[in-house]
Amino acid sequence: MHRIHQLILTSTVCLILSTGLFSRVSAQDSLATSYSAHIDTVLTKNDLTSDSLLHVNLKSIDIIPPFKFKNHHQEKKYDELVEDVKKTYPLAMIVSKELNRVKKELDQVYTSPARRKKYMKWYQHYIKETYMDTLKTLNLRQGRLLLKLIDRQTGETAYDLLKEYRGGGQAFLWNSLAFLTGSSLKSDFDPEEDAMLEHILRRYEAGEFH
Repeated sequence: MHRIHQLILTSTVCLILSTGLFSRVSAQDSLATSYSAHIDTVLTKNDLTSDSLLHVNLKSIDIIPPFKFKNHHQEKKYDELVEDVKKTYPLAMIVSKELNRVKKELDQVYTSPARRKKYMKWYQHYIKETYMDTLKTLNLRQGRLLLKLIDRQTGETAYDLLKEYRGGGQAFLWNSLAFLTGSSLKSDFDPEEDAMLEHILRRYEAGEFH
């Protein structure tokens, strides 16, 4: 069963990455309070008069309050989820980044049908060679989490991406196979329902796990 899940996950991600889509990074409501200072004007030497004030760009700082656990079981689940996020979130960000990369190259470089076809053939091989082994290391729980994170990063579920760019038949086929392992390509991310996951992701994005 685990090998079937690995096949489904790796094949699905490879199919998504080789479509050349534009990744729409969904805006998420932050659980943290952000404080930042910005500067819109760059001061030159000639601008620095006696009345000038020096402005400095400060990095945005996220103040993330601790997650409130209901019981010890939930705290244990949180710690487990932290480890899963460390392993899967970088992959979800890669999916988002690669989708943007391919879309840009297809729009600006490989514009003719012949060049697009040749490029996509090369790219599919590149994706499999680069990420297949990493995806195979994910267990069932982490594979399901990755599908959810893809929705968070791109704004679309793996099922929607496959349906839109590979056809309804492909999406139905792979989702049916995923169902056999207790997974779903339609897994979506909800900041409220997935409050624990969102809290961990905000900590990750704030650099706590680097």
